[in-house]
Parts: sequence; structure tokens; C-alpha cells
Amino acid sequence: MCINKKKLITISVVGIIIILISLAAYLIYDINHRFPEPVMYTYTFDNSANEDGLVITPLECRIYTYDNYKNEYGEASAFTEKESNSDRTRYIVFKLKFENVSQRSISYETDTFWMNGEKSGVYNGVLLEEGKKNKSTIQPGETQQFTLSTVVTAPSLIKIKWIDRLDEETFYLVYRWYPSIKRLEFDVSHD
Repeated sequence: MCINKKKLITISVVGIIIILISLAAYLIYDINHRFPEPVMYTYTFDNSANEDGLVITPLECRIYTYDNYKNEYGEASAFTEKESNSDRTRYIVFKLKFENVSQRSISYETDTFWMNGEKSGVYNGVLLEEGKKNKSTIQPGETQQFTLSTVVTAPSLIKIKWIDRLDEETFYLVYRWYPSIKRLEFDVSHD
């Protein structure tokens, strides 16, 4: 009788495990079909994004050392002093053009962008230039230009060697993740 009881417990445990594995497999299958992989859209200078009447055009991307950034844009107060003056720190500046081609006012927040480097794997949020509001209202027919920047330090790079090769990078500002990935592509501008 004792052996039959052990056998019954073993069969019950195996049955429960099979049911749990089947349930997990079904849930994974179901989630993957209800939420499929996002479609990626990449927009460039020649192929602007049009988001319900708001045309977003990536204009340029430049990389600066601390001294060059300070000369061009003033003190980088949004970044800490430790990050600011390191020779292993670079400031990446993105310029974008927003144009309202609709017949109504459009509000837009510039803090929705996330910077991503394709080859180096670097990523970071971006900040609007000092003194400007993150949320803007763009009137019909109006065009506005925004300057967004971020700081990259050697430790934030997956491959440290990239700090000296960022000018070879293709950068993206991603502004939508799901159900489609929408991103603006920037090649680094050279003087």
C-alpha cells in the first residue's frame, strides 16, 4: 500500500508539472501572437517622419569634447562636474526641425526621445537646450528647430574603444517603441 501511495504522489507531481509547463507554453504563445514584434521605421533628412501633421526632420548630429561644447553652448550645467571635464567624455548634440503641416495646433514634448548608437551600443536620454521648455505648441504652418544633447562617458559604452570612434557611429533618436519602433537617423556631421 505504501508503494502505491508513493507512485500516486509521483504521478500527481509529474502531472502537475506537465500541466504547468503546458500552461506556460500557451501563455508565451498567446502573448507573442497578441503582441507581435514591432515594425521598425527609420526616418532620415531626405525621408522625414510625419506624425499626424507634425513633420519631424533630423538635421544634424555633432560630437564635442567638454571644452568645445562649452565654447559653442556655454556651461553644461545639466551634467555633473565629474562627467563634464573628463577627456573620456563626449557631448552629442542633435538638431531637429519640427514643421506643422496640419490645420490645427500641435503640442509636442521633446523629452520623448532616447538616443541609441547602432555600432557602439551606447544609449542615453537627451535634454533640450537650456532655457527652453520640453513641451511646445506648434501652430499651423509654423516650423521650429530644437537642439537636444546628451553626454557619453567611456564607462557607459559597451565597448570602451568607441569613445574615440564615435564620429564613425550612426545615432538614432527613438521616439516610439510599440507597436512600431520609430526613430530618426543621424550620421555625425564633420566640418
